[in-house]
Formats: sequence, structure tokens, C-alpha cells
Amino acid sequence: MKAILKIIIMLVSMVMVSSCVTTTSYEVPQKYMLDDQLERVDRVPDVRVGRSQPAFTTFEESFEDPQKVMARRDTVTFSETSNQWVKIDAQSFALRSGPGEYYLLVLNLPAIDLMSTESISFTLLSNIIKAKSDYLELNGSRYIIERIYKIESTQKLLELKYSLTKPTAE
Repeated sequence: MKAILKIIIMLVSMVMVSSCVTTTSYEVPQKYMLDDQLERVDRVPDVRVGRSQPAFTTFEESFEDPQKVMARRDTVTFSETSNQWVKIDAQSFALRSGPGEYYLLVLNLPAIDLMSTESISFTLLSNIIKAKSDYLELNGSRYIIERIYKIESTQKLLELKYSLTKPTAE
């Protein structure tokens, strides 16, 4: 009985913590609705490929305090000068996953600082970035990853960057 109660308390606590991060909802602009052009995925797998990052914590089946679980998240940083990510605009960027392979990540709202930073960081529980649950940390602010699209080539990335940043006719 105590084990079931601990599970329920842990689940309720995790829902409360995650809801604090996502209380404000914004509608993502239409230009990021790219389902007809790109493959939409729910995660970026293996974010440590080609990077020296900390080993991610493995979780055993135990009934730990949710605050301790959250505190064990690992921070993964990507460098623009090391060609690990590409700026698109204030609400989107691409992570490089391999030669000619990218993932477009769309934030829930614009992050003006994104255009002037060299490195970006994620705080993750595992070796993946998930849409709607993980977030970008930038200058003390957190931005939910709203959508993720897989980009199959550098040429497609360049075309996408142009289409998302070109001035609109007024």
C-alpha cells in the first residue's frame, strides 16, 4: 500500500512540476506548420553523437523524491562555431545530427537572444530531446520545444532557412 501511495505522490508531483513550465500557451505561427514539407518527429535521438558530454543518469525502478530526480538532469550544450547547430530565426534552429542530417526545433515562443548566442543548452533526463516536454535554456529563460522536424540534407536546410527568414510582402 505504501508503495502505491509513493507512486501516486511521485506522479502527481511530476505533473505539477511539468505544468509549471508549460502554464503559458502560445500559438505557434503558421510558417512553422511544416508537416507537408518535412517529416515531423517527436524526438531528437542520441544528442551526444560526436560530442563529449556527461554520461546520462540511468534510473532504476525506485521511489525517489521527484525533486531529486529533477536535480539529476544532465545539461547538454551545443556550439555554433563547432557546427553543432544552426540559427534559423528567433523561434527556430537546427541541430546537426550527422553529415547532412539535421533536426529543426521550433520553440513555443520567440527567444530574441537566440540570434546573438553562440551556444545553446538543454537540460535532459535522457539522451534525447522530446517535443513538448524538453526545453531550451537560454540566458536564464526556458523555452519549450514545441515541434521537431527531421531535415534530410544540407540543401533542404538552406532552403528551409531561406523560406522561414525571407521578408513577407505587406
